[in-house]
Amino acid sequence: MLTLGFTGDKSVLREYQLTNFKAFAGPETIPIRPITLIYGPNSSGKSSILQSLLLLKQTLQEAENPETLLLPKGNLVNLGGYREFIHRHDVSKPFSFKVLLDVDKHETPNPFENLVRDKLIQTALLGLQVTFTYDQNTSNVVFSSVDVFIGDDSSPAVIYKPEKQDSFGVELSSYQETVLKLDNINYAYSFWKAWFDTYGAKLAKNALAEVNSHVRQKNIRAAQLQQPQHKQRLEKLQKEIEQLIRLQKRFDNYTFDAAIEDFSKANLHSLMLCRNFLPVTSNGLPGEEFSNPEIRYLFQENRRHWLPDILGVTLQACSTFRRFLENTIYIGPLRDYPERLYILSGNSSQQVGKSGKMLSDILFRNSELLKQVNDQLEGFGLGYELKVAAYTNYETSELSDVFALRLVDKYTGVNVSLLDVGFGISQVLPIVVQSMLSRNQTLLIEQPEIHIHPRLQAELGSLLAECIKPPFENQFIIETHSEHLMLRLQKLIRKGELKPEDVSVIYVARDNDGSKCLHLRLDEEGDFIDEWPDGFFEEDFNEIFH
Repeated sequence: MLTLGFTGDKSVLREYQLTNFKAFAGPETIPIRPITLIYGPNSSGKSSILQSLLLLKQTLQEAENPETLLLPKGNLVNLGGYREFIHRHDVSKPFSFKVLLDVDKHETPNPFENLVRDKLIQTALLGLQVTFTYDQNTSNVVFSSVDVFIGDDSSPAVIYKPEKQDSFGVELSSYQETVLKLDNINYAYSFWKAWFDTYGAKLAKNALAEVNSHVRQKNIRAAQLQQPQHKQRLEKLQKEIEQLIRLQKRFDNYTFDAAIEDFSKANLHSLMLCRNFLPVTSNGLPGEEFSNPEIRYLFQENRRHWLPDILGVTLQACSTFRRFLENTIYIGPLRDYPERLYILSGNSSQQVGKSGKMLSDILFRNSELLKQVNDQLEGFGLGYELKVAAYTNYETSELSDVFALRLVDKYTGVNVSLLDVGFGISQVLPIVVQSMLSRNQTLLIEQPEIHIHPRLQAELGSLLAECIKPPFENQFIIETHSEHLMLRLQKLIRKGELKPEDVSVIYVARDNDGSKCLHLRLDEEGDFIDEWPDGFFEEDFNEIFH
């Protein structure tokens, strides 16, 4: 099978779409870039974008039952239930999300790269749309469909739907996980015509050669069965020859429609098992059917690598998105208040946590990171150096698990607690530490500007610009009100340190039909091509001149 597979690659979310989630009726499409900033008035739905991603991450991370499609109440986010997060609380509406993932090609050649190289798909993109409905009889969230997209086509290549009993009549109720069955292959999709143009003639040529060989063999055998006692055997053989002759004609002038018909027959029984809302495997389930003679000749084992692996495409899209969610880190709007003393928790987490509570442990264990953070703080012009002060057990003279985070004034040398300086430093530290600790990860951050001086808000823009580049190569999706952060990014674009395509600015506006996402484009000078709606950011001007 021709599998769209890749391992160990970095995948980046390029586009995110929501339908019927909280304030969004949708479908609302959000272009995602290395730095994505989400603006808008209060209660417009900005946070809902991040909450929907957290809902998906939380489901995979915390749901104990593999049949749980969505887990709205957990440690990352509490959305109540389906009735609470579905648009206008109308449980008859379906909820869906769609992701478009940019596949970073691996150094080792793989089938996905081969497809790009062979021009079967022009861009290395995989898309996935999952749609849910609410069963009011059981009060459960259930699958409606799973759609898979290849390349930049806007229509799905394949669609899967839930299956209770397969075409063989075998009960599937013994599986704890949800079973999905291939429901539709969109042969109008540009990929299929490209596949036929590349591989169709090869398949038909090889199949025709095999058929011709079998016709010759059977004709020789028929010539040996002319005696009356072999009449029945001869008649059976002649029918087989007639069937082969029909196949000769079919393969000699093999058309796209014929190839699609044959490929459809071979995929009648494509089933997948799901864990939560993502398909994970097809092992142990009925697969492709190769009983038809034309299918057997076309798709023999030595030629199946020429076939698009429908199941493989789907499972690869799902595993790509799963990796994305696993590599997503959330920092909430309310970071923990600093403490005078900390006790080492024993947790070796590489994440500061949504409230930043693991910040102290991470800095205690990682002296190299502490040095990098201090370099960053110096760049911010704060005038402080952060130090970890470990306490010694007076009885044993050994280091204890008690320590403190201290700030040393670089001008006076005075050593103070984080509690004794402005609250803003403790609020920005989790963001700085996680941004510099992460590699190839996506950081979801809410309101990084809270309690932070305008100049420091601007410096955060420089931090983001640094941390989307090597060696960090992180991605940021940030809900914010900060004009200073935006102005710094515009300045960096104007200076050539960022490209316009590195930044996506989304404005969320609400009207009677629900919230809308407006993409505000930037030019090469860092200026906005599109105007800000509703006079957003004009308040300062009005305060000064009116």
